[in-house]
Amino acid sequence: MEQRIDPESWSQLNWLDSENATGETYRYAVVGHGADRAPARPVQQNVNFYEQVNELHKLAHLLWGGYSAHLGEYENWQIEYMEAMDTAGY
Repeated sequence: MEQRIDPESWSQLNWLDSENATGETYRYAVVGHGADRAPARPVQQNVNFYEQVNELHKLAHLLWGGYSAHLGEYENWQIEYMEAMDTAGY
C-alpha cells in the first residue's frame, strides 16, 4: 500500500504552514510600537475559512486513522513479544 499523503492534502498542509510560519500570524493585528507600528498582515487574503478548516479536519482524521492503525499493530506485536518472553521464562 502506498504510504504517501495525496497531493491535495499535502497542498493543505503547505498552505497552513505558509500562513503561520512563526506561530504568531493570527495573534496580533499590528506589530511594533509608536511610529514603527505596522499591520501584522499587510497583504490581506480572503479565504473560505470554513472550507479550509474542514479540509484540515478531514486530513487530520485520515492521518489519525493511519497512525492509530500502525500503533495498534505495534501494540499487538509488543503483546505477542511479551507473551513469548513469559512463555520462554525470560
